[in-house]
Amino acid sequence: MTVEIRKRQVGVTDRWIIEAVDGKQVRNELDIDFALAGNPAVKKYIPPDQLWVEMMSDKTEWPCFIVHEDWEDGRVDQGMPYEVAHEEANVLERLCRQGKMELTVFRPG
Repeated sequence: MTVEIRKRQVGVTDRWIIEAVDGKQVRNELDIDFALAGNPAVKKYIPPDQLWVEMMSDKTEWPCFIVHEDWEDGRVDQGMPYEVAHEEANVLERLCRQGKMELTVFRPG
């Protein structure tokens, strides 16, 4: 069974198409553990060129979610265990939230 998730493109990076998705629909129909964002290395149902963000989340947080998901995806793809990649991504996301990282990768649109 194929599920068509309600989503809309909200930005791009050099590597990704950023899609805002109906998180409630994702949780109800695909993955009860989907929270604020996801990447295809961890969430196999996400297309390989996309990062997903929960459309109902605060848009000002999206750049930090993208930093997290991009890093985590790359490390898991390189063979790092998810738990380790997730902790590394949390460090970068925290720096983003503290304004200690320059965010030039996310272009809305």
